[in-house]
Amino acid sequence: MGDFEIVTLDPAIADRPSSTPSGIVPVREIRFHSRGWMPAELDRLREMIGAGTPWEEIAIAFNRTIETVKTKAWERGLYRPKLRPWTEDEDRVLVTEYGTVPTATLAIRLERGVPAIYVRAGFLGLQKAAPPPWSEAEDAVLREVYATDATIAEIAARLGRPGSGVISRASHLGLRRPEGPKPWHPDEQALALKLAEEGHRYPSIRRKLAAKGFPPRAESTFQAFIAASGYQRGWGRPWIEEECDLLRLSYQTGGNLVALAHQLGRSRTSIRWKAAELHLSGTHPKPNGARQGRPWTEADDQILRANYGRGRMKTADLARLLDRPKSAVYNRAFTLGLDHGYCRDWTQDEDLLIRIAHAAGVSITDLAQVVQRDPTIVSKRAIKLGLPFSRRNRTAPRNLRADRPVLDRAAILALAAPTGPAGDPWRSFKVVQVFGHE
Repeated sequence: MGDFEIVTLDPAIADRPSSTPSGIVPVREIRFHSRGWMPAELDRLREMIGAGTPWEEIAIAFNRTIETVKTKAWERGLYRPKLRPWTEDEDRVLVTEYGTVPTATLAIRLERGVPAIYVRAGFLGLQKAAPPPWSEAEDAVLREVYATDATIAEIAARLGRPGSGVISRASHLGLRRPEGPKPWHPDEQALALKLAEEGHRYPSIRRKLAAKGFPPRAESTFQAFIAASGYQRGWGRPWIEEECDLLRLSYQTGGNLVALAHQLGRSRTSIRWKAAELHLSGTHPKPNGARQGRPWTEADDQILRANYGRGRMKTADLARLLDRPKSAVYNRAFTLGLDHGYCRDWTQDEDLLIRIAHAAGVSITDLAQVVQRDPTIVSKRAIKLGLPFSRRNRTAPRNLRADRPVLDRAAILALAAPTGPAGDPWRSFKVVQVFGHE
């Protein structure tokens, strides 16, 4: 016989106390959510807020938005420690520079918010210095130049005051600017039209006219003159005859206008504008348009009718099946008059299901799955019927949805019995069973 190790087996004792390490915390059940907060995250959030970590850093640490982090902190009753007190050096800077330095600049220098600067300045009794009163000499200059051709900016620079102050003082003195723009000189009109024919842009034309000694014109004034003169032109450089020939050829052969726009270095708007001028609009041989995909066939329309709508195939999957973009699927469905189901009208049967679910304590989420609508849409309809689910006598059960029976229309109708006359669409009923409760 070989050597064997002798092992002693202790008998099993049912009432033997089990040793649990002190560091282990009992597991507790939490409601599942794809972006739910775990207990460890809540503890870390409490620590970071207590340490005064900025909201931006907290949001980055949890990979969430700042609004989400602030909302969770408010729900948990977490608050930041009190703001740091103002020091004597900060008060000295505020007393010496408030009113002369912009408040935003002071806020950046002191690393505080602009509202905090205003509050502290009010506590210290500081006020921004008001502008000096207008003197008789300034009023005399204003009366002399306000009715001339000088601009408000030129008058303000001459008096050393802001433009708003000049306008306010002129209104107080009853002064008025010259009425209307100066009339157009024939030479000015001829030069403006000549520059427009050469292809110069309108702002450049206005600058060139002012450089020639003509009065400066506002953009609206110049555009009004151009419109009144009957001059019209497309944007950008003028079209040459070779480009027009290519555009005509694309309309004759059914070419792609988007590719032509890239080839010519022009925008789609320019292509459409020139096509309308050449009377080519609507003559493209493709029935579906020059910039769209292949034409829709009867087989494509049948697939779209059979699978389009809520509760059927997803629109993205349907687009891949048809080898088209989602926008093309939506546009074709609209052309065919197909209803997706998101905005369909409410029926009397659905209103009856809402009334029974409201009275029998059915969850609005379960009800939304039965009627195949969004819970928000169901809630809006219930409020419109005067049956808000947030205020009712019987609330939804608190147990897990997986432990509840699966509901359908028949199951909801079975929760109540009609009490009205025959043919009445259950305007009056009584609850015979409360959902989710024994």
